[in-house]
Amino acid sequence: MTTAINNRQAKLEAFISQLAGVQVEITIVSETFFSFGFEGDNPAAAQKIVNYFTGSANVENEGYDEECDFTVIYVRTK
Repeated sequence: MTTAINNRQAKLEAFISQLAGVQVEITIVSETFFSFGFEGDNPAAAQKIVNYFTGSANVENEGYDEECDFTVIYVRTK
């Protein structure tokens, strides 16, 4: 089962990375709560991820954290 989940996560990471134009990491927090993060400050990439999930999930763009040079977007499915 873990292999299937890892494969699905890798496919989703590849899709979202292509959509955003940056390498995106996904963290599964729970069955309905995920974070999407990437290195650096790229508001356009973050907005592409937010736009993709808007309407189908609750999206919270935490934005760029200068201290750790990372951008995080939280998504909770409806």
